[in-house]
Formats: sequence, structure tokens, C-alpha cells
Amino acid sequence: MLGRLRSLQGEGLLIDTRNKMSLSRLQLVLGTLVVLSAFLTVALFNIRNSQMADPLHIIVPSQVWDLLGISTASFVTAATIKSQKKNLSVSDDATQRTTEALRKVGDDPKKVADPQDALVAYERPRDPGVSELFKGDEVIAAAYLDLGKVQVFFFALIVVFAYAAEVGALLYGTPHPIKSLPDLSTGIVALLGISHAGYLTSKAVPSNPADYDRG
Repeated sequence: MLGRLRSLQGEGLLIDTRNKMSLSRLQLVLGTLVVLSAFLTVALFNIRNSQMADPLHIIVPSQVWDLLGISTASFVTAATIKSQKKNLSVSDDATQRTTEALRKVGDDPKKVADPQDALVAYERPRDPGVSELFKGDEVIAAAYLDLGKVQVFFFALIVVFAYAAEVGALLYGTPHPIKSLPDLSTGIVALLGISHAGYLTSKAVPSNPADYDRG
């Protein structure tokens, strides 16, 4: 699993312009893959047991589109928020504190390139590890876990695995052609939306305004 993730990382699928692994990219990829995989699996099931004039005529419920919409909106909004932080410059003291914190947690500060304004950046795509998915984007928070990211990641995993289980149960439980993908409960979609809203709100607020000077 980690090997495959590293392979995707090397190809740039999860790497942004700062050579940092992006959680919003991962969520968008996971959401797209699970929906496309579900559609393809059901389509093949219908073709194999074809009793339909059009075995590819499969309805995708609105809640599933909402799931993809939330992931896409989060990806775009996160990129917008990070671009706005280019108007901030980080003090030398804050950069030094981050360097010391990186050493304390076992990270190599030499991997960190010159920061892109308030945001941490890496010299090469292979420098960041999987743990970077859960660490702060700002220079002063680069060594610490971002609880908003951790929460969104686990909510996303729960939704992906739960939906995959629903698709499996649907395929196992019916001998007839399937005309619609499984639905997602409104509560799950709302919960995911709330977690994304909290994640984006925490991303929009500088970790420590005292460490910044407006450019």
C-alpha cells in the first residue's frame, strides 16, 4: 500500500507545486476512484448478466455527486487559500523555530527549500513523506500535525470504505441487473461537508499571526 502511494507521489499525482503531498488532492483522487470503480464494477456485472437493453444505463444518486462536489470544492478552495498566503512573509525567528522543531521530530530540515512566502516547500518531489499529508502547510507549522487534516482524512476513509462495502453487498445480494449505484445517507454527506468546512477554515487562519508581516 505504502509502496503504491510512494509511486503515485513520484509521478506527481499527490504532489503540488511546492513538492508537498496534498491532502485535498488525495481526497479528490479517492473520491473519483471509488465512484468510477463502483460504476465500472456494476456495468461489468450488468454486461455479464445482461437482461437490460442498455446495461450501462446506471443512475448515480445525487448524494454521490455531492461527495465528489465536496472533494472538488475543497481542492479548489484549499488552493485559493494557499495562494492568498503569498502576501505574507515569515520572520527569521519563526523559520528558525521550525528548523529546530523539524530536527526534534526526526525530519531533515535540509529537505525544506526556501519557503514560498508563508508556505513550506521542498526541494524535490521525493523529499516529503506520507506524514506530510497531516502536517501544517505554513513554515511555522511544518513540524506539527494539523488536527483538521487528520479529521478530514479519517472521515474520507470511512466514507470510501463504507461505500465500497455497500457496492459489494449490492452485487452479492442481487442476481438481477443493477440500475442504480448505492445511495449515501444525507447524514454522512453532511458530516463530510462539516469536516471539510472546519478543515478549510483552520487553513484560512494563520497559525500564529505574530510571526507574519504583511507584504
